[in-house]
Amino acid sequence: MRVARVAGIDFKVDRYFFLLFFLYITFGILPRGVIIFTVVFLHELAHVLTAVSYGLRVREVELFLFGGVAVLEDDLALEPAAELPIALAGPLASFFLAGLGLAMKKWEWGQEPLVSFFIEANLVLGAFNLLPFYPLDGGRILRSLLTERFGLQRGMEKAFFWGWVGGWGLVFAGLFSLLLVLEKEEMGISMVLTGFFLLYAGRKERRQLLFSLWRAVVKKKSLLRKKRFLKARLYVVSGEMRLREALNLIPSGQYLLLVLPGTTEPVIITEEDLLMAGARLGLNSSLAELANLLKMQK
Repeated sequence: MRVARVAGIDFKVDRYFFLLFFLYITFGILPRGVIIFTVVFLHELAHVLTAVSYGLRVREVELFLFGGVAVLEDDLALEPAAELPIALAGPLASFFLAGLGLAMKKWEWGQEPLVSFFIEANLVLGAFNLLPFYPLDGGRILRSLLTERFGLQRGMEKAFFWGWVGGWGLVFAGLFSLLLVLEKEEMGISMVLTGFFLLYAGRKERRQLLFSLWRAVVKKKSLLRKKRFLKARLYVVSGEMRLREALNLIPSGQYLLLVLPGTTEPVIITEEDLLMAGARLGLNSSLAELANLLKMQK
């Protein structure tokens, strides 16, 4: 559900947020729910404003319990200079707000229990988002490092895996807290819901992996038209290589060209060819099959 529109960007609230509010109403602590919504909104707004300052286009933001997911028109994996400051903007904003809360507490502004909770919520939000679990901010930083080393597809898959590990870890830790640490019900509920947030958001983005690769290729072609040149990574490959393996070679910020030696002349395979063949032939097809398809299209 859309709750706000800032600078042409829609801010939406995920259904788990409503579940959180229901739980806070049940426990009689609704003002804390309002504080959580506020700090999450400001945290994500810092990401959005930083992305816009780097010239990136943000279509919408969906708010979850411990952050949000911004839908960019541009693929952030292709903007290594921007990814780090954008990922850090949210936690830094949360820590700044925590400092503001400390000043409010010192000068005795507002109700002390709520001000203390405001400080705690910002500190937890900022620190938690630095954990290396995708799609948290720390996970996005990890993704940028992994894609640089392993290529776009393999790097993203590794980042998704650690997000999955972190999600289930939080779910089981929260259940343990609820069952054995009875005086910490609020913490246990938050951990369980946050764990499911990681699993849900990570699964949602993983479904769009192939689409993300297409966006990456389109972005590279746009950069090529703009800059008139682009660094390339060239490999001489065997026809036995599978498309799944070849897709793992697609780098971040560089263009991939594969050379398949032939009996008469070599076959040049581009990133577009790989993605097209992945959709038509399947990821387990070989580069030799792709080469035959390209010859038939000539």
